[in-house]
Amino acid sequence: MVTQGALDGTGTLGAVTVGDGTGSILTNGNGGTGTLTMSSLSFLGVGTANINYGGSPGVVVTGALATNPASGTKKVTINATGAFALGPNDLINYGSSSFSLSDFTLGTVPGLSARATKSLALDGNNIALVVAADIPVWTGANGGTWTTTASNSAVSGTPNWALLTAHTPSDFWAGDIVQFNDTVDSGSGPVAPTTTTVTIHGGNVSPTSATFNNSALNYTVTTDDGSGIATGSLSKNGHRHADPQHRQHLQWRDCAEQRRIEHPKRYRGCLQRTGHRQADAGGWNIRQYDRRGGDTGVEHSSNLGRRPHLHRHQQPQHGHRRGDLERHAHRNGRH
Repeated sequence: MVTQGALDGTGTLGAVTVGDGTGSILTNGNGGTGTLTMSSLSFLGVGTANINYGGSPGVVVTGALATNPASGTKKVTINATGAFALGPNDLINYGSSSFSLSDFTLGTVPGLSARATKSLALDGNNIALVVAADIPVWTGANGGTWTTTASNSAVSGTPNWALLTAHTPSDFWAGDIVQFNDTVDSGSGPVAPTTTTVTIHGGNVSPTSATFNNSALNYTVTTDDGSGIATGSLSKNGHRHADPQHRQHLQWRDCAEQRRIEHPKRYRGCLQRTGHRQADAGGWNIRQYDRRGGDTGVEHSSNLGRRPHLHRHQQPQHGHRRGDLERHAHRNGRH
């Protein structure tokens, strides 16, 4: 039984009981996002569950999850950290239930944009964090710079984003979930972005996630002052056949697959594979893959804060030409 203390870890346990008290804390991961599994879990009253989310439930209860809410006067607080997607993010999985969702209350969820709303919900046999927010989509309408403005502030005079649902100009706020698409609607109908060269400027940016949905256009991500992307996950959807001499083509590895293969603490962000070539990124490290998705064993590693530029080139291999992604870090204007 956990009473006035904390249980933190990974692996598999038997039956776990969390006593009634604000000092009774259950945490998964032992500093990471690994899963803590147990045969049953019972909260006897007030308690806390700190979930370190890594894309799947942080706590798995193979049997019964139970509470003793004392007529609703005592609740279990769930705090959650991680990179959360829109919609349900499963935090606690259980085999059977002897509780009401109202026995739980949502505590702190750091890192989300101020424009996001969050709540707890049941998602199958999971207690989930549900995130909802309008999404800034890249327009590049005012110089193509990606900067951060204060959360909840009025739109600046030089916005480079438009909200996906509201179709109104917007700035980037820390924690936003952002998209880079083939078209964007600022209120007058869908049009192509003014520029697809995205220049990070004025300090590091910290999205919750960034998604490239580009099949017709090519994006370049760079910086003019050493700024970079500090946090968040990234994904690539769609396919763009590009001129190999000067066009961009980003292909990324699935985050869950990356964590299974690579050391889970090595990367802070990851990209999703959708085509022939893919790359691992998270701070960021870029790995090359051949046309069949095979790992070439070649990795380019650099800090995104060092004037990054992603570009595609061709190089012969095994009698044919293939497209590779290569990551270059620029210092003082030199490769």
